[in-house]
Amino acid sequence: MNAVTPTDLQIYLGLTDFDTDRAQMLIDDAVDEALTIIGAPADATYADLPDRASRLIRSAAGRIYLNRAGATTVTTGPYAVTRPAPSGSMFSARETAKLRRAAGLSGAFAIHMLPADVAENISTM
Repeated sequence: MNAVTPTDLQIYLGLTDFDTDRAQMLIDDAVDEALTIIGAPADATYADLPDRASRLIRSAAGRIYLNRAGATTVTTGPYAVTRPAPSGSMFSARETAKLRRAAGLSGAFAIHMLPADVAENISTM
């Protein structure tokens, strides 16, 4: 998998004035959160992420780079309200689902209706 670099993020965002240290910190945070989402072990690294995760990491880091608070503004007529992000996650619910699918974790849970010894005997028949 190609690791996302601050230069990649700068090109993605199209910015000339760019803080590479801050960008690297956000990329590292996004990688850590992505590893947590897919349930990787504590010693996992960027290389343990699915191949398609780099696009999601670049998107999440770029969004946070541009909008630190994750605030959204809702305007109705002459009134406007600014709201903070609904969650503390760097990834949206859709991005989280995409990460999980890319890692082969598409289902919420698995149900095994038969005891393990019965399932083994059936598979050998």
